[in-house]
Amino acid sequence: MPIVFVHGVNTRKGAKYEKEVRNRNAMFRHLVLSQLVDDSSSACIMNPYWGDAGATLRWNHASLPQSAARAFGRSERLEDVLLGEVATTLPPRPGQSVLVIARESFSRAIDVLFAVAVDLASDGSAGGVVELWTSANDYATRNPRPDWLDSVRNDAEFFARLSREIEDRQPDAATAQAFGPREVWQRVREAMNRIAHSFSNVGSDLLLVSTRRRLHATVSLFLGDVFVYLQQRGDKGQPGPIVQCIIDALVKATEAISDVDSKLIVVAHSMGGNIVYDVLSHFRQDLTCDALVTVGSQVALFEELKLFKLRDLSVPRDPAADRMPKPDNIRHWLNVYDTNDVLSFAASGVFEDVTDIDYVTGKGVLSAHGTYFQRPSFHSLLGERLEEVLQ
Repeated sequence: MPIVFVHGVNTRKGAKYEKEVRNRNAMFRHLVLSQLVDDSSSACIMNPYWGDAGATLRWNHASLPQSAARAFGRSERLEDVLLGEVATTLPPRPGQSVLVIARESFSRAIDVLFAVAVDLASDGSAGGVVELWTSANDYATRNPRPDWLDSVRNDAEFFARLSREIEDRQPDAATAQAFGPREVWQRVREAMNRIAHSFSNVGSDLLLVSTRRRLHATVSLFLGDVFVYLQQRGDKGQPGPIVQCIIDALVKATEAISDVDSKLIVVAHSMGGNIVYDVLSHFRQDLTCDALVTVGSQVALFEELKLFKLRDLSVPRDPAADRMPKPDNIRHWLNVYDTNDVLSFAASGVFEDVTDIDYVTGKGVLSAHGTYFQRPSFHSLLGERLEEVLQ
């Protein structure tokens, strides 16, 4: 069951990009494909990269306001971004960072803790961290607020109790051993320490400044990539470089379909959703997608503005009742949005036969847009919904 992932704006190659691809692939295999196929280890996952054909800011963001410009380019760690989403209060004393989050929402604390652990994992242990999250998430589902949360006094005690609770419930010790439990738990412990360090260095005012500069930087590249794409997407006879990149990946994935892997899934984030819709509705209507998942995307907004190549100005005559038909070569369409994500839009009010899914990443405004695919819980939900539509 091939998966093609089409990235969105503000994506450029480098160590951060390579790590994101590795971690996302691991979560696709262990949390999505594992619910759809018997052997997810050999499934084809493709990550076409179009960022090098995107926007280039010729003055290196000189147009950003001074405060944002000074901050832009600093290394921003995942835990800093996630804390901007989930943290409503600073811990009352050192060593209680994760505990504070857990007492507000135990499941969210598990998700943040393991998202950072996956980010810290080596190539060989990322899958093990994801598998361990599955056990931790199962425990959190059965115990939304464990009684012991009120008795542990700090992060160290929280970690010790959590690890003991999960290990006591491991159904298959041999499976856990195969992933190297010591290294896996070490990554989780390191993640907890990184979160604590981030809490100690990032106060509420600094979180606000960080959000503002991410907003400036992301919006500038978002607009840049959109303008470049619209200007250079070409036509059917001569597709532009971004369109051709995605066409090539979809053709290759289609060729990988077999009796064993009989369905093609396309997952598209942000601007990637607009590109995929353009490709399937106009450039290559001969290509078929069994399931299209648009995440944090603007497909409905682009259609409201009639920006796609497939441009039918007769729809809608009655906005309250009329919808744009879903392209026939998209068999199932799931659209995931977060009301906290200012760059994501619902689609069912514009298109026929599309299922909107409201996924809550946390409390962040801009951070929500970039962290869907860094959360184990998102991939688990995605696997469940794909299993429903593809079964």
